[in-house]
Amino acid sequence: MHLNNTFGYERVGILTIDGNTGELVIQAAEKPFSKRAIKKRIRLKQGITGYVARTGKPYLANDVSKDPRYLGLDRKTKAEVCVPLKIGEKVIGVINVESYKKNAFDDDDVRILALIGNQAAVAFENSRLYKSLEASYLDTIKTLVLAMEAKDHDTRGHSERVRKYAIKIAEQLQLSDSQMSVLNYAGYLHDIGKIGISDFILNKKEPLTKSEYKIIKKHPEIGHNMLKGVKHLYGVCKIIRSEHEKFDGSGYPDGLKNREIPVGARIIAVADAYDAMTTDRPYRKALPQKEAIRRLKAGAGTQFDPMVVRSFLEVLDRE
Repeated sequence: MHLNNTFGYERVGILTIDGNTGELVIQAAEKPFSKRAIKKRIRLKQGITGYVARTGKPYLANDVSKDPRYLGLDRKTKAEVCVPLKIGEKVIGVINVESYKKNAFDDDDVRILALIGNQAAVAFENSRLYKSLEASYLDTIKTLVLAMEAKDHDTRGHSERVRKYAIKIAEQLQLSDSQMSVLNYAGYLHDIGKIGISDFILNKKEPLTKSEYKIIKKHPEIGHNMLKGVKHLYGVCKIIRSEHEKFDGSGYPDGLKNREIPVGARIIAVADAYDAMTTDRPYRKALPQKEAIRRLKAGAGTQFDPMVVRSFLEVLDRE
């Protein structure tokens, strides 16, 4: 938010109404507020900001020392203008601008700030709706994972553990927030294609036959095909399809190698293998951590990306 080219001010803040308490809370500020002001939660019956949030009307106070509504959070403030953030007729918050000079604002400033407030309200509402949609996606994903793990009795909790390992590796590699968001979903969903594999094969205690292994190798493609129509999960689908590719090109289903494999898939491959080795499976008991680490090191450069293995071992060393 950059208002100084429009009119002078010392401080500007956006406050939104907490849906649970009905109080105003500072969400963003272009210039610093005191710690006292940042922690302050303002009731709608308090102050200029509370009045604007309650009535939905702009408010101009060019001499706050004479205004009974001013809360006095900063003694230097001499003038204040506040406008509502509205979606339709609903007030969701306010924009508040303060100056250390009396008579710093006029009616034109109020009108300009109101226009900015309209844009800010739409941006905040879109952000809120996006977060709500993202939460719904995540709930749906968790339901799909529960359905998949209900079929494969011995891997319950596997997807959540893989997700946690993958995020820790991503943090160690300093991936971007958007990459980690995709990886978060992919961790949950990496084995979702097993929904299309028979319970008999998934829960078989004896070694799989060649034909059974051929069937289970289809689960990355099944998972990819299940979700490829969901635009929001495009990046996730690429990881799901590629998580069983190997760094040397000997994996499946597409024989990708090295950096052809999405970084998220290279991360999931290490996290998945480690969790598989360190938990009981129908055909064997869990391996000791030292042995699992030895196998990860041995597979670096052939099965796994050496950079990812190194990063994961650094994560384990800290725990």
